[in-house]
Amino acid sequence: MIFYDITELYRFNKCSGIQKVTSEFLKFGLSNLGDQFVVCFLKDGQLFTVTVIVSPEGDIEGFEEIKAAPFPSAGDLYLMVDLCYNHGETEWGVIDSYKNHGVTVVAVLYDLIPVRHPEWFQGDAIGWFEEGDYLARFNLWLSYVRRYCDAIGCISEYVQEDFRSLADSFPDPCPNTFSFLLGSSTYGLKRKNEFDSNDFISVGTVEPRKGYSLLIDAFERLWRDGDDVRLVIVGKKGWLVDALCERIQMHREYGKRLLWLADASDDELLARYRRASGFISLSENEGFGLPVIEAAALGLPVILRDTPIYREVGVGFAAYVQDVAAVVERVREIQRGDLKGCNSSENIRSWEYCADRFYSKLSKL
Repeated sequence: MIFYDITELYRFNKCSGIQKVTSEFLKFGLSNLGDQFVVCFLKDGQLFTVTVIVSPEGDIEGFEEIKAAPFPSAGDLYLMVDLCYNHGETEWGVIDSYKNHGVTVVAVLYDLIPVRHPEWFQGDAIGWFEEGDYLARFNLWLSYVRRYCDAIGCISEYVQEDFRSLADSFPDPCPNTFSFLLGSSTYGLKRKNEFDSNDFISVGTVEPRKGYSLLIDAFERLWRDGDDVRLVIVGKKGWLVDALCERIQMHREYGKRLLWLADASDDELLARYRRASGFISLSENEGFGLPVIEAAALGLPVILRDTPIYREVGVGFAAYVQDVAAVVERVREIQRGDLKGCNSSENIRSWEYCADRFYSKLSKL
């Protein structure tokens, strides 16, 4: 049996990329794994099962029928797809007791950005996360994962290699690792670009590493040179970005050729993708980059910062940039029709395909 831990999702759906993965793999398990799939959460040192309420459209609407869970036994698998950074000594003690009874314990690693770049999460970042100091919690979570997990699933080969590199500095042996691919909610959909649009969309929380300052610099040059293009930023306000947010909201083009949608619904995001001329992400570091795949699946031309993770994810369809001049030129290439989208990359897959491959890997542990 697979015991699927939804403790974080049960407490609070943050509508993050991580919980998007958690929800998609949860829905696949419910639809395809039958009574071998147990949805559970930990509270006060006890494991509970829940019934998941799924809408006719396939959205998770809530949970009900909470009851005590059976004790996992030898041969079972305890799976944490969500980032369970609020699991403390009590919860990990329970998980360790399962491991001591022959249960295989697996967690998913999304990135090591807080370890590699702690400066992006300090200061005001502490107050953004509902449980306080995220850096401390992430590092504690990582120490528990190293100690108690039998395997770690990494959302890209880049993350897997990054973890292996970091593991060289650990004094104790580390869990085995494997990588897997993430899916796209827009896979199989049509672009339906009936608009004569000059919109360029960038999607992601407004936070230090996302490269929005560089992106605005590029569009300011385009506007100064007379290019009639619009930049649409979709993402909630994060941390350590007060000056950037003021720059956006006080900009003379704000509300005209510079839009910031901080609370866009999934439907509104899809509509924005569909009417855009191109997608741009200048993020300095990612574990994967779901919006990249979502845009590419719809056939949008994609412009990415030249980084190792984006070289992996964007293979076969992305154009790469490093500075303002390169962004400006790529945007103009899209406007001229010289740079087109391509949705046939091996990296562009449905969630069902990716979840099936993921669970297949789990079965071989």
